[in-house]
Amino acid sequence: NSGVILANFLKGCLTALAGTAGPRPPRAGIAAALAAGRAQAYASTSAPVEGTILTLITAVEQRAAALLDTGAPLTLVDAIRDLRTHAQAALERTEHQMELLHTAGVVDAGACGFYYIIEGIDRRLAGRLLDEGARHEGFQPGMGTDGAGWRAAPEAEFCLELTLRTAGNSARILEQLKAFGRSEVAIDSG
Repeated sequence: NSGVILANFLKGCLTALAGTAGPRPPRAGIAAALAAGRAQAYASTSAPVEGTILTLITAVEQRAAALLDTGAPLTLVDAIRDLRTHAQAALERTEHQMELLHTAGVVDAGACGFYYIIEGIDRRLAGRLLDEGARHEGFQPGMGTDGAGWRAAPEAEFCLELTLRTAGNSARILEQLKAFGRSEVAIDSG
C-alpha cells in the first residue's frame, strides 16, 4: 500500500508543478505541489491511518510550507537537511501512533521508506555517495528500522496486493473489499 500511496503523492506533486512556469517553480508553487501531493495521497486510501507513510508525508509537507513561507534565504541543501530532521522525528513517533507497531517495537516500513528517500536526497546533495550496502544514518540498531530489533507482533497479519481492471467506477468493488481488511487503496486512472 505504501508504494501506491507514494505514487499518488508524487502524481499530485507533479500535476501541481506542471502548472508552474519556468524550470524553477516559486516557493509558493513548491508548497502547493507538496500540499496537492499530500491531498492525493490521503484521497488514495479508503481509511487513512496515522503512524504510516501518510504521517511522514504530512510532516514533510507542513514543515516545507513553514520553511517556504518565511521568505528567508534558503538553499535546497539546507531545506532538505531540515526536512530530513523533521521526517526522522516524525518516523520515530510512528511506533507510538499505531498499537500494532508499538507492540512489535517497530516503525512503519512505508514511513521508513519515505524517510530513506529524503535521506538519500540529502546525502546526494551533500556530495556523499549513496551506498546501497551501507546502513542508513537515521536510526540505531534495535529501533526496528534495520531489521535487527524486529519481532513479529502477537497477531501477525499478511499483506496481499491485488490489481483489478474495471469497466467503470471502482467504488462499489472497493466497498466490498473493505470486509476483508483494513487498508484498501484504489486508483481510478480515468
